[in-house]
Amino acid sequence: MAVTPTTFEGYLKYIEGALQDTLPNFAVLQRAFPFDTAKRVGRKFIYPVVLRGPQGFTYARTGTASKTAYTLNDPVTAETQEAELEGSEMTLQEDIAIGMLKAAQNPDASYAPIVPKTLQLMREACQFRLELELLYGRYSYGIGAVESVVDGGAGTCTVVISKATWAGGIWARMENAYIDVYDDDGDPIRNAATIQVTGVDPATRTLTLTGTEAELDTIVAGDIIVPRGWAGATYVAAGTSSNCFHGLAKTLGHTSGDLHSIDASSYSMWKGNRASAGSAKATLKKLLDVDGYAAARGATEDMESYLNNFVWNDIANDAMLLRQLGQESRREVELGTDKITFIANGRKLSLVPHPMVMSGHILSCTPSAFKRVGESDLVSLWDAQDMMHLESKNAVRFRNFSSQCLVPLEGPSRGHELYDVVPEGLA
Repeated sequence: MAVTPTTFEGYLKYIEGALQDTLPNFAVLQRAFPFDTAKRVGRKFIYPVVLRGPQGFTYARTGTASKTAYTLNDPVTAETQEAELEGSEMTLQEDIAIGMLKAAQNPDASYAPIVPKTLQLMREACQFRLELELLYGRYSYGIGAVESVVDGGAGTCTVVISKATWAGGIWARMENAYIDVYDDDGDPIRNAATIQVTGVDPATRTLTLTGTEAELDTIVAGDIIVPRGWAGATYVAAGTSSNCFHGLAKTLGHTSGDLHSIDASSYSMWKGNRASAGSAKATLKKLLDVDGYAAARGATEDMESYLNNFVWNDIANDAMLLRQLGQESRREVELGTDKITFIANGRKLSLVPHPMVMSGHILSCTPSAFKRVGESDLVSLWDAQDMMHLESKNAVRFRNFSSQCLVPLEGPSRGHELYDVVPEGLA
């Protein structure tokens, strides 16, 4: 569908004021993890990782024994491996009718701001999708797990997303988007045709889906949802075929098996740090306990914890109580409007609210231990190379493109996940 007077009616009727953009921008991880242009070897990005240090020590008492030619223990050599990652490409395209482009050339015309606004909306849409992939690319529960389904008839149904996998910031921007639905283990896919999110009710965690009746009828509780095209016939069971890269949740939750061609079952430093909140609300103690696991395994730099707004409220209440008990100790906790910062395990631990993080867990990492690499970060330009005159349409097509992946420079052990969180305020 091209941008036409119908789709941009708000601009045409109210040119005297700026169009109010109701779409939020949650590009938190994109700011936290810098982007580097990296060279690939063949299809993959390869970087070395130190997994074990040298251990060939010999001890001897001082005195006569130390002056003798005593036998040294054999070397126990440090071990390194090469992590191999594949990038993920993302392309967004939009059409603008030629008539609107011509009219926009007149700065006094009502169409004048259409093109720059279209490019801005395209960039914001790409930022959202990139943030979604940085968080939940190849995650076992996709971007949401189905709790229940009600058949609406005539090619519609309503789906309730589970509390643990609900993130209001995700679904607020997925309205009108196409999705794929998979069985709970990622195989098989439920839909051969398209399924579209045509309604979102955040108060009840409910989505309205529109598609082929026979395919909607196959959706059951436990199924997982991903954006259209993230994978093929399977999602989790054959993760190597996915079109999305490994996101933060997938990385921090990795405790066994292969990740980026390194086996966590063989190298403990390649395992994530995980702890359960016991199917209860998150507390400072629970979070600091799992943070201690990461600190013991080398996470000594400042860390950020990304958590859903409902979870943030629970911990903020805990922080307020701590503040009342220790007013004189400013070093223990600092309360602000956008984050809570503690001195924990000899470094700062900052709690950052993120509406796109699921309610059932808290994802924490050292930002400097991660970066984004690839051929192209997300850029928005408007010149001859970014638009194409369509052969069969009276329109011009614009495209945004990025190609990248998330690199855990020192492995999953430089972060942690507190899971089985149940926020008090989430209905």
